Amino acid sequence: MAASSESTCFDVATRTRSYFALDGKGDTVLDGKGFPIPGEKEYTFVDRLCARETAVVIMDPWQDMPSDFLNTHYKRILNDKIVPLAELAAEKGVKMVMLTNDPRFVSYSTKTSPELEAVLGRYHAERVYHGHVKREKFAQHLKSCGIKNLIYVGFASNICILDRELGMVPMLHQGFRLFFVPEASAACEFGDTWQTQEIHKYATVIISQSIARLIAYDALMAALKNAP
Repeated sequence: MAASSESTCFDVATRTRSYFALDGKGDTVLDGKGFPIPGEKEYTFVDRLCARETAVVIMDPWQDMPSDFLNTHYKRILNDKIVPLAELAAEKGVKMVMLTNDPRFVSYSTKTSPELEAVLGRYHAERVYHGHVKREKFAQHLKSCGIKNLIYVGFASNICILDRELGMVPMLHQGFRLFFVPEASAACEFGDTWQTQEIHKYATVIISQSIARLIAYDALMAALKNAP
């Protein structure tokens, strides 16, 4: 059973990149004329997240894609990272949302691993089908549940997580605070980058520059474990 979310809040280290200088709150530093001051670097913060205001959004965690290579490539991250995170976050009262395809209309890329299905079922996670809900309605629903923060995990960091209808960019424009866990995701790589995960690294940099704050997987897990 999930813990009461009324008292479950936790602090977690986050980071973001910016060309312009940021203050301790993450706001742009201005000079005496009101212009942003250059200060290009990676900035670190400590964000407080409360379970009742936070949802983990699991994007397309499929294991029945029409590519055995992709299924194998993503499986380790799915079961070793996403499943434990989903279980612990849900146990603490964080809302779980899985975005996927409707199997009534799509014959592949609809199924996830049995391990994740067990967690989602145990904690009554929401399953939202692509194409069934527009971004405005999805945002309105989440806000009606008191959700302000979205933590994105899943696949792929350079495609669906960024620009699906319910992905990070649309939800940024709907007013949510966004977070991304790079270790609980992966890109659709290309050519000789599958071993180095170069594209995933670049996607993570882009996400951190203007879209979401990054949370290290181990830091998030530790913060959740120590939460009341």
